[in-house]
Amino acid sequence: MKKSLIYLMMIATLQFAFALDAPDAQLAVSGGAYILSWSEVPGAAGYTIYSMSDPYGSGTMLAEVGPEVLTYDVSGGEQFFYVTAFDGEVIPGPAPAPEGHAEEDVISIFSDAYTDLADTDFNPWWWQSTIVTIEELEGNPTLKYASFNYQGTQFAAAQDLSLMEYMHLDLWTENEAAVNVFLISQTTGEQPYAMAPLQGEWDSYDIPLSHFTDLGLSIADIHQLKFDGGTGGTIYLDNIYFWKNPTTQDSDATLSDLQVDGTTVDGFDSTVLNYDVELPHGTMIVPTVDATPTVTGATYVVNDAPGLPGTTDVVVTALDGFTQLTYSIDFTVAFAVPLVAADTPTADPDSVLSIYSDAYTNLADTNFNPFWGQSTIVTVDHDVAGDNTLLYESLNFQGTNLGHVEGADQDVSEYGYLHVDLWTPNAVAMHFYLISRTSGERGYQLPISLEEWVSVDIPLSYYTDLGLDLTDVFQFKVHGGDGTIVMYFDNWYFHGTAEVVEDPVPTEPATPPIYDPGNVISLFSNVYTDHPVDTWSAGWDQANVSDIQIAGDDVKLYENLVFAGIEFTSNTIDASSMTHFRLDFWTPDNTDLPAFFKIKLVDFGADGAWGGGDDVEHEIWIDANYSTPLQSETWVTFDIPLSEFINLTTVEHLAQLIISGDPNTVYFYNVLFHQ
Repeated sequence: MKKSLIYLMMIATLQFAFALDAPDAQLAVSGGAYILSWSEVPGAAGYTIYSMSDPYGSGTMLAEVGPEVLTYDVSGGEQFFYVTAFDGEVIPGPAPAPEGHAEEDVISIFSDAYTDLADTDFNPWWWQSTIVTIEELEGNPTLKYASFNYQGTQFAAAQDLSLMEYMHLDLWTENEAAVNVFLISQTTGEQPYAMAPLQGEWDSYDIPLSHFTDLGLSIADIHQLKFDGGTGGTIYLDNIYFWKNPTTQDSDATLSDLQVDGTTVDGFDSTVLNYDVELPHGTMIVPTVDATPTVTGATYVVNDAPGLPGTTDVVVTALDGFTQLTYSIDFTVAFAVPLVAADTPTADPDSVLSIYSDAYTNLADTNFNPFWGQSTIVTVDHDVAGDNTLLYESLNFQGTNLGHVEGADQDVSEYGYLHVDLWTPNAVAMHFYLISRTSGERGYQLPISLEEWVSVDIPLSYYTDLGLDLTDVFQFKVHGGDGTIVMYFDNWYFHGTAEVVEDPVPTEPATPPIYDPGNVISLFSNVYTDHPVDTWSAGWDQANVSDIQIAGDDVKLYENLVFAGIEFTSNTIDASSMTHFRLDFWTPDNTDLPAFFKIKLVDFGADGAWGGGDDVEHEIWIDANYSTPLQSETWVTFDIPLSEFINLTTVEHLAQLIISGDPNTVYFYNVLFHQ
């Protein structure tokens, strides 16, 4: 079947948008009525008109008309409409009605025969091309996937299918030869089952759930389904449900009640085997768990958690003596929460650009929760002792778009500091990034002190020293969580005046080396003839390099150094007769721990090119604890035996020297190999 789609939009009451290769469409108002019209599609057997409440929702068919009809009256209101032109599509009859399963033995997703799970989203937006509609086939609602490539289904809550044995679905297609169905677990990912449907007739599948568990999938927390394998055709689906065989009294190992410290577990259901119970902060004693078997005479054993957090298992044995079920309660202890608010800021409002604070007027239209694929759950105005606070839960990373839903450039170059208040019960390390439109992002490691407010004024010079342009900052990012971190933030604001600090500079060059020139291969030195170097700052690095003179001697100056690539790939170096690598180093920056500087040598191997399989490299980490310690405001000579580059097993085709680290302003002199 060939299809053409249109989406129309009228700003006042109706919304439409146009897809590529769609017929021309118009909306006219006549006598208070809205008339949808479209251009004729050559060869079309007819047109189907659909409406939906949002552009990505499931459509409802309004009408199907013949090829001679090119208009249709639509009702007003905020609605989306689209039209498909078809060339003689075959419409199936209804799927076979399910039979043989009692309601209590079924968890139904989509079927007229059973009670379906509530609030399932049959068309979440996963960037698919599939068009999802619910069609009435002789009065039977049926899912239709047109233009099918893949399609997801999202449950309102994860489902424990541990007691179910099979997944049933009915599938009809006339133009898709292979369709896969996936179960998707919150903890163990997804696993497929491949189907080769018959063409032009309903195909019924009862898939053993053991197929998925044998692939390592947990079926205790299934929260999504996915169908894929489509080639742009159409499939129909019905009677999607999970089922089990009836349980006899002798083999019934279910519970009718499960209690923690005398209270039934929240959400208890005899068919659900796994529960999460969060205990109040400070709880240290494992709760008492008790159970009631559904069948009198069935027995159970409680295996208490060894500690908190931990899991208590209740193993139930049926009357037959061998049928068993295990109910599990996973106990966690709630994190501490702040009981007092962050200190009220005292900075002069006239010197502040506030992003988030009750103390100031905040930058309007900031988007505190843009979707960047994060796991983080954001509460924008969480109350802490009467103060609005940003709360991040399940934090891995989180972005903020400043001044606009997509972020608007803010010139903060005249400010001196970024203020941040933070509180966490469990974070170990967290970085706060400023993101510039032109110069990318740079991060600052926030100080962490568990279960107390920490206030930090980050010098904006820290970011500029790393090469960040402060004239077009349009986003923040917090990064460093593993998906379990809780962070409270308050009082994000720029303030103060940027201080102009002149860094000290070396007044004399380093002491010149006195090696025999015949025992030296020099990359950069006033003493020796230098080997040809292609570049002192490769196009892929993050650094600014310049040639300066100190007391008449040539010196290399690196500023805004993150990492720099020094390449001599056109003329690789054979250093097999050399024993040491030397570099004279001077920096004005702080070199106390955790400051570090790294030197990496890369050998391209006999083929003289990167990626040939014979490349080797090794990196030396230098800090205040290195044998030659990192120091500030003095020339330091790093004379490193090549034997320290342990993984550099060959040195006959050296092609790169890569430097990186923090300090970020570095002077170099006498970069060479020697005996």
